[in-house]
Amino acid sequence: MDKQIKFERSPCPVACMLDILGDKWTLLIVRDLFSGKKRYGEFQNSPEKIPSNILANRLSRLLDNKIVSKKPYQNNPIRYEYFLTKKGCELEPVLKAMVTWGGEILKEAKPKYKKPNKPFKLTHNAGFVLWHSRCAPFCHKPNPALCTI
Repeated sequence: MDKQIKFERSPCPVACMLDILGDKWTLLIVRDLFSGKKRYGEFQNSPEKIPSNILANRLSRLLDNKIVSKKPYQNNPIRYEYFLTKKGCELEPVLKAMVTWGGEILKEAKPKYKKPNKPFKLTHNAGFVLWHSRCAPFCHKPNPALCTI
């Protein structure tokens, strides 16, 4: 017998995705995973300063939904590294579209954008660069003339 899927609000794919990823923190954790962050402290050091209790909750939600997996890197006390699963990696085009769309909106709004202290790039684990802060602050297409990636 097939296991029936339980929908939180409705069977709408957008609503279901928002039930998992639709708060203001979860996609930032996914973004950080794409950029190479793996450990709890690394997520907390992101510019948005996610509170510890919320970070723990969102990592748990991502684990429950098989978007991330975890592996211990230390036993006493036990500490974990987090990794995108295949399902998590499938969020790449979603994140890329958000970077592109957000970049266009930010260009129009001319926000008070604070440049990061050091350059970083948002990269898929296969090496595809989604965003590079030094050469393309509002674009997902790095400019090879401005930096070496």
